[in-house]
Amino acid sequence: MNRREANALDRYLTEPTEKPHKETYEDDPVDTTDYFGNEIADEDGVFEITFAMKCLYTGQPVLTCKKIATQDTIVDLIEELGEENVYLIEYVSSGKRYKEGLLND
Repeated sequence: MNRREANALDRYLTEPTEKPHKETYEDDPVDTTDYFGNEIADEDGVFEITFAMKCLYTGQPVLTCKKIATQDTIVDLIEELGEENVYLIEYVSSGKRYKEGLLND
């Protein structure tokens, strides 16, 4: 496989051909957990971490993702993602306001 074929395969595997259709149902439970699956408590500070996933061949960013963390798990999440891949850390709100916002959407 040459470089051109590798790049074509990388684009095929990482770029969606069409926008995913997300179906929502009123009876679906609201996910009030952070990235690690821990329940977000009312007194937790909630943060949104924006990071880039990089191409294995070129090392260039190909996809930007966002994950939710609390003040207790933010350092663990940064270490797991790799500090060099993190672009932005935003304070969202307290856990109570965050969960209320999810329920109102």
